[in-house]
Amino acid sequence: MNRRDALPLPFLVLRRGDLGPALRLSARLFLVLLAYYLLKPTRESLLLATGSAELRSYAVGTQALLLLLSLPLYRWAAERSRGERLYRRVSFFFLCQLGLFVPWIALGDSAWLGFAFFVWLGLFGVTQLAQFWALATDSLPPRRGERALPLIAAAGSLGALAGSQAAALAYPRLQAEGSLLLAILLLLASLAIPIRGRTRRPARPGQAPSPWRTWLGGLHLVFEDRLLRAIALFILLLNLVNTTGEYLLAGMVQAAAPPSGPERAAFIARFYGHFFFWVNLLALGLQLFVVARIYRRIGVAGAVLCLPLLILAGYLLLLILPLFSLLRWFKVVENALDYSLATTTRHALFLPLDRESKYEGKTTIDTLFWRLGDLAHALLIFMGSTLGLGYASFFGINAALATLWAVIAVGVARAYRRSREAVAWEDSRLDSMLTTELL
Repeated sequence: MNRRDALPLPFLVLRRGDLGPALRLSARLFLVLLAYYLLKPTRESLLLATGSAELRSYAVGTQALLLLLSLPLYRWAAERSRGERLYRRVSFFFLCQLGLFVPWIALGDSAWLGFAFFVWLGLFGVTQLAQFWALATDSLPPRRGERALPLIAAAGSLGALAGSQAAALAYPRLQAEGSLLLAILLLLASLAIPIRGRTRRPARPGQAPSPWRTWLGGLHLVFEDRLLRAIALFILLLNLVNTTGEYLLAGMVQAAAPPSGPERAAFIARFYGHFFFWVNLLALGLQLFVVARIYRRIGVAGAVLCLPLLILAGYLLLLILPLFSLLRWFKVVENALDYSLATTTRHALFLPLDRESKYEGKTTIDTLFWRLGDLAHALLIFMGSTLGLGYASFFGINAALATLWAVIAVGVARAYRRSREAVAWEDSRLDSMLTTELL
């Protein structure tokens, strides 16, 4: 990198031309995750106050089924718009639905309300973030993206940190209805920030339309591309391992909460508010001071291997010492790694791919395959509850899954290196052309 173009940031590697696009994307992600984490404790309190940890697991499984049914609808929308226009259409679709929950909550709590809001927020989270990262990778060529994504993800971690802390402090005053209204305003503000998507890779060769491609949506891209298949399996196992850990934590939180009444909901909301605060504080530190250095030393392909190996070590430790305090802080570390290193890396994997893969393929992976991990988790919990498995058994299961996850990560790293090498010349040309871009 030319020293004259380098920015004087001790924790990031940026050129001056990177700053404008990176700041605009960072501001939007900050507001989106601020709104999302403002809603997460509300989601937990609405569900767990009247439901159970098992109902929580079945709710995440329901999300996977709904995402599968939505693939044809998304393909229809993606064929008619890309980039910022597609992002805005998806955003307004979810904003209208969020507005409907405000009067429903005002009418009174119920188990079905908590279940429906839990399912909706999960659908919103994976779809909205998939759209954002598709737009981000479409706006940035691979070299610029590898430099800018740590800053963008750090802004997201800061937004999540602010949202979780705001939820913990403001929930007693705002209650659920106020939290939803504030989230709507934040999401509308995020849409006021202009983002420009650009075609960085040539489109795939045209193919005659067929009914199965229409109904499968982006699934046909995943089935046909080696890197997309590997990423899909990687994402599925990542979420399966993480969600199983969330189930174990939720069960222990319920056991520690007051037996019933408003105090139970308030206790759960406070616990998760503080829990998400520490998760996002650590994630922000990792994003600012660790992720860019990992990319500089071992690259994106090397970073893919880090998370499954670290998580495997953690569950092996929990298998030996199955303690609630250890699980709580391990989940803080696991989620922080997930929100920082894993999140940035799994989005960076799409930088060398064509535009169709970034929008349809990536959205399919980040929504459907992410929630297929939830569905697999729901089946795992059902079988475990039927067999009467305890915490130690689930720790052992997660250790085995993390081992399989590490094996898949090796395949992802190899496929990414091949895709990166295939576009190396064009990437170098684009990066040189864009270094003079001003804020």
